[in-house]
Amino acid sequence: MDHELKEILTVIVTKIDSLEGKFEYRFDRLEGRMDKLENRMDSLEGRMDGLEGRMDKLENRMDGLEGRMDKLENRMDGLEGRMDGLEGRMDKLENRMDSVENEVFRLGTIENDLKQTRLTIENEITTGIRRVAEGHLDLARNLHEAMKPQTEVEMLAIRVNRLDTQMRDVKETLSQLQATAL
Repeated sequence: MDHELKEILTVIVTKIDSLEGKFEYRFDRLEGRMDKLENRMDSLEGRMDGLEGRMDKLENRMDGLEGRMDKLENRMDGLEGRMDGLEGRMDKLENRMDSVENEVFRLGTIENDLKQTRLTIENEITTGIRRVAEGHLDLARNLHEAMKPQTEVEMLAIRVNRLDTQMRDVKETLSQLQATAL
């Protein structure tokens, strides 16, 4: 029995040795794989560190872009305000232009009325004034001619008055002479 046991033990030891070799081979392989995994993990960690650095840079750039976008939005708001102001001014200018156009139209109407009035004056009133002036001249001539006999009558009346006065003077003088002679 001892011998059998030895043989069994030898088989077991051989199996254990064989298993130990297999385990060692597998452990070596596993260690190699673990080393590879660790290297890959280190590589991945390095890559992740690089990615994190790049992400940090991207975040910084994004922060800068956001700041620039905020500035652009503020500038756009300012431009919109200015555009609103310009639109208001344009509306006022359009209203003023409409007013000016209405005034120009009104002045054109007044100018046409003045032309019509001028034509009326030239064609009708001027002719009427000439006729009245000619009639006035005719009347003045007629009056002057009609006044000639009147002037002569007045001159004669003055002469008669003067002669009458002289006659009174002569009569008075005669009366005084007769009174003194008596």
